[in-house]
Amino acid sequence: MNEPQPAEQRLFGDRMLERMPLIWTIIYYVSIAISLHWATQDPDDPLGGWGLGAAFGLCAASAALFQLVYWPELDWPMRPRRAWVYFTLQLLIFAALLALSGAFFGLGFAFMGQTFGALRPRWWATVLVPLFALLAGPLGWIEAVVRAEWASIATFALMMGVWLVAGALLTVLYGQRYRLLALVAELRRAKGELEAAAAQQEELAVLRERTRLAREMHDSLGHALVAVNVKLEAAQRLYRLDAARGDTELEATRALVRATMGELRRSLADLRAPTLDHHDLPAALRRLAAEVSARGVVAVRVAALEEQLPPPQVAEALFLIAREALVNVERHARAHQAELALRHDGHTWRIEVADNGIGVRPADLRKPGHFGVVGMRERADALGGQVEITPRAEGGTLVTAHIPNTAMVVV
Repeated sequence: MNEPQPAEQRLFGDRMLERMPLIWTIIYYVSIAISLHWATQDPDDPLGGWGLGAAFGLCAASAALFQLVYWPELDWPMRPRRAWVYFTLQLLIFAALLALSGAFFGLGFAFMGQTFGALRPRWWATVLVPLFALLAGPLGWIEAVVRAEWASIATFALMMGVWLVAGALLTVLYGQRYRLLALVAELRRAKGELEAAAAQQEELAVLRERTRLAREMHDSLGHALVAVNVKLEAAQRLYRLDAARGDTELEATRALVRATMGELRRSLADLRAPTLDHHDLPAALRRLAAEVSARGVVAVRVAALEEQLPPPQVAEALFLIAREALVNVERHARAHQAELALRHDGHTWRIEVADNGIGVRPADLRKPGHFGVVGMRERADALGGQVEITPRAEGGTLVTAHIPNTAMVVV
């Protein structure tokens, strides 16, 4: 409690509560000084000689107890065992001081304040009852009761009530402060866990993307390079026998290299593609359809586009799934037309890519090497969705990806 809180954790009343230990310390030592002064200046029975030495010794013991036990334990509430040791010894010292001189009654109010500042209300009585009993004599409460001086009794009761109310208010402030600080600490811990989870999700997304690209490059670039090597060896042999056939084989090899370079550029574009470009998903899908159509292999028609914008993660996944599906149409479907649609039913986002190609059979999807299909399914699965690839009744293939509107990343 005596250490200042970080700026983001400071609460209303913190400044006052942080100064309370200093306030109690000042009250305590001022009470000792005033009590010693009154005890030596008492006109009826001034304290001197061995009595004064004993009083100084007891005050020194009380101060040492305060510094060694109470001061290091300023967090609220004080631990029970430590509190019982401290207040029991202080009450015994206080009783001995009162036996030397009633002028030490002021220390009782200092101990009362320490009780309010160190203990929960349910434990106050264990200290205040014996403390009031010790104060009853020096303050004249016993004599007032014996003489039935009700005005004095009422005054004493009112004074004690004021002290109890002040202590209760202070305890409420302490309790609220430490509950709020505990809540702030819990929120900070939860924030740290969320940030760590977000970083982990980002790392997993990067790893998934690297895995997908590795599969794709192995499927396309790796196989193409093997084919180029075979064709070059074949062209080299043909040149010895038939130069014309060698030229034909060499031209076919050049065409394969150009196609491979196009695949490589597309893979590099995947790595450089900024995520924000896909947040306006309808516009991004229109551009995608235009780009694929411009390559001249497949004419892509935008059949339907939901103009509402999905969440960023959903938009990114749907865009990449649509792009992968159209690439598969270009490579494998032998289609000349395709349709692209984006739909939303209030709960689920759906992207559809249909073509008029040769179609697909379930057995085809179980063959090794379909890394593009694996990548599409991994993207949908990561957001709690799914990808369906089915043949169309009129011929061709329909790829449909469903992703919930409130998608959460699945670890």
